[in-house]
Amino acid sequence: MRIIYLILCLSFIQCGTRQNHVQTLPLKQVVDIINQSLDNTNTDLTKTNHYITSAKISLKTIYDMSAGGSFKLFVKASHSEDIANASKFVFQYDREKNEEGVSDSCTEDMGANLFENELTNAIKSAVDQWHETHVTINGLSKKSFSVEIAFTVKTDTKGGVEFKICGAGIGADVDCGKTAIHTISLTFS
Repeated sequence: MRIIYLILCLSFIQCGTRQNHVQTLPLKQVVDIINQSLDNTNTDLTKTNHYITSAKISLKTIYDMSAGGSFKLFVKASHSEDIANASKFVFQYDREKNEEGVSDSCTEDMGANLFENELTNAIKSAVDQWHETHVTINGLSKKSFSVEIAFTVKTDTKGGVEFKICGAGIGADVDCGKTAIHTISLTFS
């Protein structure tokens, strides 16, 4: 009887002990990948007389006090309330009036290249759909539009990074309650 009681007590203590496991990535790495994708997309869109006039990138972050302290991109947590309590970094960009060509740079991570292509395709699709709409409001003309694109980031088994645009293809491989959802808001004219 004492053994059963001891086992029950130990299992209760173990269940009550909260294991915190949080996956993070360096913030700069992710921002560089997003910025490169937006640069490439904007260059392509300029050829069709469309361009991004402003961009707002909202990223869920966590402050990591180890190694002097820094903010890191929040990828996944073992508890959904960790995501709810995350900090948020918001990067706001506006188009410069005398903008010259965009400099080229190279992204080495294969997951980043796939994300750049996926993000570029999503943005171009939004621009095409906006361009194809001919419905106007009496007395108003169509000037600009905004789109918000949600995405997740995860690490793969090889130590790489995988990005996924949220939507129909996100599937069951993402645990939405414990995975941070980040957004990119773009305004076009």
